[in-house]
Amino acid sequence: MSDVKPTAGPWYAHHDREAGPGWDYFITAEPLGHMANEIAREVSSEANARLIAAAPDLLAACKMMQMIYANDETPTQAQSEQCTAAISRAEGGRL
Repeated sequence: MSDVKPTAGPWYAHHDREAGPGWDYFITAEPLGHMANEIAREVSSEANARLIAAAPDLLAACKMMQMIYANDETPTQAQSEQCTAAISRAEGGRL
């Protein structure tokens, strides 16, 4: 397994009104969209942008659930809600 770490989340998807057709979203680690914190550019659709932006939340939720089940525990309501929020964000929640 690699020691390379991704840019810490949360990540944000932004609509780039100046981009060419079909490549009008970009992802940053900054809610205001400063390009210095760019994660990805020329993302082809809003759905892809949302999924990429939700990646840190989805990874955190997966790791949390892995630990819960590895310890033969049952998720709490708050843990379940964290997973639901990550999925919601990927499927159409906040950009």
